[in-house]
Amino acid sequence: MNSKCAPALILLGILSFFPCLYAVTDQELTEKVRQSLAADPALSTVADRVKIKVENGKVNLKGSVDTEQQRLTVEKHATDAAGPGNITDDITIQAARARKHKSQ
Repeated sequence: MNSKCAPALILLGILSFFPCLYAVTDQELTEKVRQSLAADPALSTVADRVKIKVENGKVNLKGSVDTEQQRLTVEKHATDAAGPGNITDDITIQAARARKHKSQ
């Protein structure tokens, strides 16, 4: 074994036995996703309409946005926070609502 790799392998071994050393709680993950959405100017009009529920590290997104691009952006923020394969996207697109607001 390469001696330069030994410390990293030891650390990985320790972390695999003690996952709580690096695990994020569901509440922390919820807040991380929420803050990420709120900080994105492209989502300023819809971030408060997205409901985030996290259970055992799995993020469920519900609510509505105005465009497909906003839906994809919300999903990307959640994926960046929770990792690929940990997102269920149940967000709907309210295109009619967006058109109504623009015409007023």
